[in-house]
Amino acid sequence: MKLIFTFFSLVCVFFAKAQFSGDFDPSNWSLVQNTAGGNASVDASGAPGSIVFTGSDSFSPTFFMGYDDYQITLPNGFSGCLTFDYNFQNFDIEQFYYVVNGQETLVTNGFDAFASGTITLSLNAGDVFGFRIYNYDNCCGPGILTVSNIFTSTPSTNTTTEVACDSYTWAVDGQTYTTSGVYTVTNGCATEVLDLTITPSTTNTTTEVACDSYTWAVDGQTYTTSGIYTVTNGCATEVLDLTIT
Repeated sequence: MKLIFTFFSLVCVFFAKAQFSGDFDPSNWSLVQNTAGGNASVDASGAPGSIVFTGSDSFSPTFFMGYDDYQITLPNGFSGCLTFDYNFQNFDIEQFYYVVNGQETLVTNGFDAFASGTITLSLNAGDVFGFRIYNYDNCCGPGILTVSNIFTSTPSTNTTTEVACDSYTWAVDGQTYTTSGVYTVTNGCATEVLDLTITPSTTNTTTEVACDSYTWAVDGQTYTTSGIYTVTNGCATEVLDLTIT
């Protein structure tokens, strides 16, 4: 038997629209070309709403691989989440990554002609964050990345308190828990917390034989018919196996 009580606690997220302005103004970003003889560029004419970062596609007589970055060092006092929308056009086999302190994460593979989405990252002051476009063969067109709706926010925490009998399946991660505890799942800057109390189910059976009627102390009811009666309170179940003669 399972009985579940649910309580919710939510810490709200406060958004501070950054866009490509203020600390995130294009003047604070740097275009770093790591492609030999590369011709990468950034069009910031759409700022503060968006920028367009075009990777290299310069001529080379031989096959080689290079990449270009558009990056920023996060300002003092920054600690929280950075969210942005991206739209990547790939005319050849180019790839788009985001990079944090030199650690790159693949966003699109070289076979996606068009890709778009939203990414949220947890970052800190002093982190070097950037966008990276690989140029694999200097042929057939560059990768073109449009970044828009970039903003910062504080991390969010949503706490769910559950009291359950025997086990509880958390929809957040699909896991079934049989032990009391505090469990967390973090996705980007959003953290889900489960404060779980598990109580074992118990069943107590009372067998009675009575003449004409019987009053059960558990529920205060008077029964005149034989039968099996149950009362459940929380995770405890009382059973009356009654015979009336």
